[in-house]
Amino acid sequence: MPYQALGSIEIVRQRPGMFIGDTHSPDHLVEEILDNALDEIANGYATELKIYYNSEEKTFWCCDNGRGIDVHPIQLPDGTEEDSVVVLCTRLFSGSKFDTEDYEQLIGMHGVGLVAVNALSNWMVVKTRDRVNRRKVYTYIFQNSELVSKEESEDDDLTWSTAVGFQPNKAYFETDEINTKYFIERLIFVQAIYDLDRFTFNDKEIPKIDFEKYVRECLALADEELYLLEHKNDNSNIKILLTYIESNDSIVIGNVNLRFCEGKFITSFQNELRKSIKEKLDKKFDKVPDKDLLNGLRAFIVINIPEPKFDSQTKTRMVLDVKNLLIDPLKDQIEWFTNQDEIIETIQTNLETKFHQKFVNGKKSGRSIKNVSIDKLRDCKIIPGEILYILEGDSADGTLKQIRDQRTEAIFPLRGKVLNVESASLEKIRNNKEIKNLLEVLGPVNNRRYKKIKILADADSDGRHIAVLVLLVLMKFAPDYIKSGNVYVIIPPLYGAEKGGKYIPIYRPEKIQQFKAQGYDIVRFKGLGEMDPAQLEVCIKSNIEYQVKWPKDESIINSLINIVTDTDTKRTIMNDERIKPEIILNEIIRDLKSNKKQEA
Repeated sequence: MPYQALGSIEIVRQRPGMFIGDTHSPDHLVEEILDNALDEIANGYATELKIYYNSEEKTFWCCDNGRGIDVHPIQLPDGTEEDSVVVLCTRLFSGSKFDTEDYEQLIGMHGVGLVAVNALSNWMVVKTRDRVNRRKVYTYIFQNSELVSKEESEDDDLTWSTAVGFQPNKAYFETDEINTKYFIERLIFVQAIYDLDRFTFNDKEIPKIDFEKYVRECLALADEELYLLEHKNDNSNIKILLTYIESNDSIVIGNVNLRFCEGKFITSFQNELRKSIKEKLDKKFDKVPDKDLLNGLRAFIVINIPEPKFDSQTKTRMVLDVKNLLIDPLKDQIEWFTNQDEIIETIQTNLETKFHQKFVNGKKSGRSIKNVSIDKLRDCKIIPGEILYILEGDSADGTLKQIRDQRTEAIFPLRGKVLNVESASLEKIRNNKEIKNLLEVLGPVNNRRYKKIKILADADSDGRHIAVLVLLVLMKFAPDYIKSGNVYVIIPPLYGAEKGGKYIPIYRPEKIQQFKAQGYDIVRFKGLGEMDPAQLEVCIKSNIEYQVKWPKDESIINSLINIVTDTDTKRTIMNDERIKPEIILNEIIRDLKSNKKQEA
């Protein structure tokens, strides 16, 4: 094959992945255009940004009120001259972003953006206002990447200076749909960082959110105290908002020059944080793995530097090492952060929980989620499955297996009452086979085997007790299920009404006489095992169930645990027929709140 010398447009078309990464959609083309506008924003030249998207025609426009593109002749390597805008749109690695004279901080880089957009679009239009005579507007129209016209006009609408529009060529993408949600979210972040006039999408104003509130939403934090670490160095600066919560995972979000990305800066910060934490831990944690010291960390890192370096054109990972420049100067502030009593206490609680989980799960915790061998488990064919039914006893197991969806629904029957994990010793919990089996069935916290858990127990005090004991296990060892709203307690009826092959569950005893008067036969169920498949299916699919919610007030959780572990109080609650099973936890929490108000 002979060697080929391809022009800029041809090479982008032939190897688009080299220049825009993923070619599933034109999203990266939008990002290139948006980055150029954000260059003006970040460097203080623009305060307004407008984007327009026509979902039917698949056209995108981006406008800003910055300086406009500098229109002038450019001398090419062969000695000829060409219009600057034409060069920017047709020749790779052209532009003003190869030093920091035009921009102190770079958002778009490498001189690839406009060329890539032009090469992969049906048409592209660039409109720019003259930097001296602000009424003069230059309009460049490209079709199939060729310049077809350049016009000069006058325009008194000084609310914009640069407008770039394009229609992607679907031949280069799997879909021509643009993910507008992603770009709106990115602009929400930019407005949270800078005090700007107005961002709009299709003439609708993009909401302004305070930076701290934005960070809380990203890190899923409520009212936990956020700590600020920051350092400025010439044209570079770093700001970190962080805290620790009780959790078995960590969330660290990095942003460099208005671009969410990973990189060495995150690793360097984490290393310094670990060093500082280790110096303050109790001796019993001396041998914990370093990675566990980050469990519970919630951090949002924002860096601004003149010339970041990324590992590819898609800029998903920054490779520039800023440890000496920005991380090392934060050591004293990191030390101050880890000196906060509530922070080190939370870290130690997370380590104890992690240790406890490993202690109970043993070596089986590393097993593949698709290969779990538990005698009692009736697993589903597709993993992760949709639902795991935790069932009281074996009596209803045979019936439930007939009506479940074998592809997506699994059954784990219990052997009587579950061990109370809040009052039992660690040794007793470690030796409890049923709890170990249940936790293995659920799979590791970041790779759960089922999306939802549904607890199904008899509609009596023992059944309610079992439901609460299972919830205690989940609260202690699988709180992520509850916190994400994926734990349910199915409420079985004590009675049923039957007539002519029709079955209606009765959840309220006062309804019995009403059905009797209508000629129904009344059936009383002593347990789930007395239901036939049709009756049990109605019970499960009637959506009469309680979605377990994690209380926002941690003190309520502690009080709740105290109540359900106190034998006398627990028996009173379980035997009180006034407390309906579907609201058993809500009743306890409501009583706690009521008592607090009375005491106050």
